[in-house]
Amino acid sequence: MIIDILKQMRHVRKYYKNKPIEDDFLKEILEQTWKVTPSKNNFMPYKIHVIGPQHENYKKEIYQICVGNEDLKNSRNPIDEGQNLNPNYMNLFNCSHALIFTARLEDELNPHQRLLDKNGIYLEPITPESLATYIDTVSLEVGMFANTLSAVCLENNVQTSYTLCFKRNLEAWQKLPFVDNRPILIMTIGKAEIYRRDIARKEGWSKNDYKPAFNRIVNFCE
Repeated sequence: MIIDILKQMRHVRKYYKNKPIEDDFLKEILEQTWKVTPSKNNFMPYKIHVIGPQHENYKKEIYQICVGNEDLKNSRNPIDEGQNLNPNYMNLFNCSHALIFTARLEDELNPHQRLLDKNGIYLEPITPESLATYIDTVSLEVGMFANTLSAVCLENNVQTSYTLCFKRNLEAWQKLPFVDNRPILIMTIGKAEIYRRDIARKEGWSKNDYKPAFNRIVNFCE
């Protein structure tokens, strides 16, 4: 059951560096996720940049962007294997693949979208100005894609983590030239070695780190 798969979801603190995920497998599950993830008017107004094991330089830069977002004075420390790493962002550096989700303009409308445009329907994903106002919808759809992809990964004994702590301005991403629109989410994929939960148990704070009560989150209106 899908609920049993989702119960396995954990935040990965560290991945095995020597257990990379095959590109063909990752492409297959990404395509499976693309097929089943819904999108308003089928725009899918986001792009997913896949950074594999061969691009350690890009992973290091992503790590620096995230650490730099915390305004740490030592955020530009050189990265060595397992040294000088902020443990909260270690998974960005040692994952098999990192996925950067960005907003995306659509300049190849399908026939239905062209008809909507012709009939005066306001289509947000087709101009930079309107896409900027559409970012809530883009973020929601990215979350739907990422959650489905995580479930597919877990079904295949592969783990994932998400990161939202990074600079949004494109100037911070200049060393990753393919990032040409607003970043939405960073997702990492690989074989988990250490989970955040493992650290919590080891350090003794796992019992104090829990979700708000169900009835504080879900309100059945009367």
